Amino acid sequence: LMTYVTRTIQSGELYWVPMNELSVVGLLVDVLPPDAVHVEQMAGNIAKTGFDEASAVSIWRNVVVDGYLGWAAAVRAGLESIPVVELEFDGEQQALYHAI
Repeated sequence: LMTYVTRTIQSGELYWVPMNELSVVGLLVDVLPPDAVHVEQMAGNIAKTGFDEASAVSIWRNVVVDGYLGWAAAVRAGLESIPVVELEFDGEQQALYHAI
């Protein structure tokens, strides 16, 4: 079950979303899984300085479509929310093509 953001967001707008409102598609993570060493390094940096908004995760309907490393590092660092940019796609197929 997916929860969608309840306010109107403009495509490309940066905002913060609670981690528990985001999901990933297993197929996409399986194709290009984040490297564990890089996840640990980024999680360490996040713990020291916070999540850099310049590394915002791209989402479509609260599904991560780009930025799996940042998402995984945020999970590892125990963050409650992360910066995201909502992208617009004509449908799921287009979102999946973008993700891979």
